[in-house]
Amino acid sequence: MDYQLDKSCVYVQDPGPYSEGILDCENIKVEQNTYFAEVSGDEKYLAVYDAYFRLLRDTNPNLSLVKTNESIHDTISIYSAGFDYTGTSKVTTKRAIQYGKEEQANVTLYCSRQEGRIKIYVNIPLEMRFADLGYRYNGSRISTAYVGGSVKAGLYKCSDGTFQTTDGRLSTSLNAAQVIRDGKTYTASAAYEREGTNDILRVKGFYRNEMFLFCTPADFLAQGDIFRMYELESQSEYLMHNGGDRGSQEDSLTAFRYSEPGVFGACHDGSYIVPVRGPLNRFEALTVRVMYYVPGKEAVYYIYAKYVAAPHEIEALCAIDISDTTTAEEKANTITLQTGQTARLEAPPSDSWQAFSKWEVRSGSDLVKLSSNSGTAVTVTALKAGTAQIQAETSYPYTYEDPLTHAERRNWTTDYKTYTLRITSAESGGSSAAPKKGTTLKKGSISYKVTKAKSAVEFAKAPGTAASVSVPDTVKINGITYKVTSIAANALKGNRKVTKVTIGKNVTSIGKNAFNGCKELSKVTLGTGVKKIAASAFQMCPKLKNITVKSTKLTSVGKNAFKGIHTAAKIKVPAKKLKAYKKLLKGKGQGKKVKIVK
Repeated sequence: MDYQLDKSCVYVQDPGPYSEGILDCENIKVEQNTYFAEVSGDEKYLAVYDAYFRLLRDTNPNLSLVKTNESIHDTISIYSAGFDYTGTSKVTTKRAIQYGKEEQANVTLYCSRQEGRIKIYVNIPLEMRFADLGYRYNGSRISTAYVGGSVKAGLYKCSDGTFQTTDGRLSTSLNAAQVIRDGKTYTASAAYEREGTNDILRVKGFYRNEMFLFCTPADFLAQGDIFRMYELESQSEYLMHNGGDRGSQEDSLTAFRYSEPGVFGACHDGSYIVPVRGPLNRFEALTVRVMYYVPGKEAVYYIYAKYVAAPHEIEALCAIDISDTTTAEEKANTITLQTGQTARLEAPPSDSWQAFSKWEVRSGSDLVKLSSNSGTAVTVTALKAGTAQIQAETSYPYTYEDPLTHAERRNWTTDYKTYTLRITSAESGGSSAAPKKGTTLKKGSISYKVTKAKSAVEFAKAPGTAASVSVPDTVKINGITYKVTSIAANALKGNRKVTKVTIGKNVTSIGKNAFNGCKELSKVTLGTGVKKIAASAFQMCPKLKNITVKSTKLTSVGKNAFKGIHTAAKIKVPAKKLKAYKKLLKGKGQGKKVKIVK
């Protein structure tokens, strides 16, 4: 929407977008019954403060100047101003115009200058709001309306459980998305994940490696929420300012704890991007709208993004099941055992030779037995049916520079990892309840993760001691037979013992970095079902010389999948697929002397 500055208006121009990227937006938060905004930059941009002051004084009809002040404290120059709200809405909160003085105003503006830097602080009462009214430092005023072809449409929930916009342009089913990409329509996967203190929507699979995500604080959203580019730019800049280059990678984005409203990120034109202010912004427009939201059940988002470079426009309707709020870490650390079975548990890793780990059974001490209470790994034995929690604690030293003396200091830190063990009775055949999707299961020393209850699992991890690893067609755990249909990302990454890998016939996909860095790996056989090999799957396997592909269904091979394999390697493929696979495997990182033969 474009804001109208009538007598009831309580909006104040956000200083972040006003400065057009000249100043860094460091923070917007609530403090002492006021909203507090902070921007900073080089002192040569002091003119931005003067221009912003004139904007509040001359443009907003509901603000009346109370007082201005200039003062010097030691090496700090301070400029301040106060404005009272004169509109028809109820605004009563005030704070001091000048530090240490009694005179107050509804809106206060401060600027400090010290050692070549300036900081601008804007404080408004909770009865008012920061917004992008479209004013810019260069003197222009731009439209800040919501954008997107279906941004104003309503939403139908159909009898078959699907969703459709009332204008008929977009429709999707649960855990899927319909994406219009520069006029062409695609179907994509849409997934929800609770990661730490964040709720994350991920949409991918609609075109090559393109994807986008929207990350907000857990349980923050409500039906009807709508976010424009300036709001998402503000959060991106706060993230970049406080997290260095964290805004450049998806994993780093989702690892960061956000304040409202959240972060939008996209894999576009080969790069991972977020909206930022100023000339480096690769977005022209952006809208995220929460069209439907039932806490603990399902949510539907409308997303519109317009980019500077092709593809120029993405428009999507995304529906997700939000009932499972178990975090990815909790899922990874949940293990199902029968009585009498054992599992190997690993403590949080550390590169320090001085690190030490200790273990504690936090609950269910009568249900399990640990082989030791110290060490980087322990073996747990299931004694009785029930649920137990075991915590590992790894302490290690780190060094840092003292900010005052610049001397190197040393301190200790501790990482924690908690395992949940769900134990069923061996006598009952483990039939009490089938493990849910995402549950980690153990078969001997191999870890599997359930991808479809009662029927399919992912090969998740193998110990780093076996020279030969076979990914089976099926695996029977706790009385249930599962097909092994995929190999997880990073499954054997960095394994320095394995020399031979055989992949079963039911595996359809090999995850990103699955065998990356297996320095001794020399022979790999891919089963008849493989359809997808993800990026860097066999990267940096310098001894990998013999690769046999039995599958005739292979359709996707990711970037650098075979980068760094043996320079004289041979990739043997089915005779009838030789021509097609030569084309498919071209440019996947392998050297020019690597041959693809039948």
